[in-house]
Amino acid sequence: MVKIFDIYSNLINESNGNIGFLKYDELKKWYDEEKEKNERILDYKSYTIKSKQAFKKFNQAYYKLYREYGDSIYGFGGDINARYLYHFTDLKALEDIISENTLIGSFGEGISFTSYANLYKHNFVFQHPSQDYEGRTHRNTPVRLKFDYNKMKNSGLKFVAGDEDIGTYYSEFEIRLYKPELENIDNYLLEVAIFKSKVKDFKESDFIKLKEKLNNKGVKLIFI
Repeated sequence: MVKIFDIYSNLINESNGNIGFLKYDELKKWYDEEKEKNERILDYKSYTIKSKQAFKKFNQAYYKLYREYGDSIYGFGGDINARYLYHFTDLKALEDIISENTLIGSFGEGISFTSYANLYKHNFVFQHPSQDYEGRTHRNTPVRLKFDYNKMKNSGLKFVAGDEDIGTYYSEFEIRLYKPELENIDNYLLEVAIFKSKVKDFKESDFIKLKEKLNNKGVKLIFI
């Protein structure tokens, strides 16, 4: 069997400053795979032994990671020293954001950003779906706004790193701005990215007017 920590060998180059989280995420995937394999063992004694072994290895690796990286393994708080911040949204909200040049926050919670550009990789969930509400997840959130974080801080805006106690989700890498709204966002907005696979019947021609509007503001529009 491969040693537990060998599963981390391919993560260094893609860590983007989040190596503790990526290691923990890989560990959880390994443990889930082990549980799934063990569930197929028909002999109860063998199943019990294998399950206990996997759980012991998981705990040993988990506590080693936690001692080294602390709460950062859960990906709640973003990198306060990052160069850029990102805000994920849908197409309807994007229209309002650009036309009003304003970003509106959630009531009482401020405006949520992340320092991690590749959130889709971890299937983020900002608001959980329910029977009557599709939620806000990686499945229905096709737009990523990129902001100049240093410029925002230099203008006097105050941010705080995300935390589970303030409602940050696992793997969100949140940086939160405690303001009900952020006006004149074109002072800080650098790029709008639209992920084509997440837009039903995507056609680049549908975004000509948006591209012109953004170009006039000196903001790039890219399709991924």
